[in-house]
Amino acid sequence: MTADGGENGGLVGLTFGTDAKTAQSFSVGKTTSPTPVGGLIGKVYKGSESGSYWDTFTSGWNVMCGEGSALSGCDNSHGIDTSQAANAKYFFDKTKPPLDSWDFVAIWVEHATTYPTFAKKQPAQP
Repeated sequence: MTADGGENGGLVGLTFGTDAKTAQSFSVGKTTSPTPVGGLIGKVYKGSESGSYWDTFTSGWNVMCGEGSALSGCDNSHGIDTSQAANAKYFFDKTKPPLDSWDFVAIWVEHATTYPTFAKKQPAQP
């Protein structure tokens, strides 16, 4: 994603509200902006995050949430650098945190050579 504003993230741009929740999700795409952003979330005013991750190599960011975020749950330890051979398949193993907290029965499907996918196909948009 490329954006001009300061509220840009790999998956979520901005969360604002105590009921804003980002959970069991991931981002692997490149995120660029003239201002600091996050590999997963651009800016958090209020809300929560749990069990998510992002690829620091493909996103270009070493932080989960952008500068000035007010989210205590932004866990920078969940960023994985897939340019390192030892980490290249980290996201493909449901026993690794934070994937070990994900629902691989009803929501996600594990794959040996690629990122998880949704267990059920979403209906086609009109």
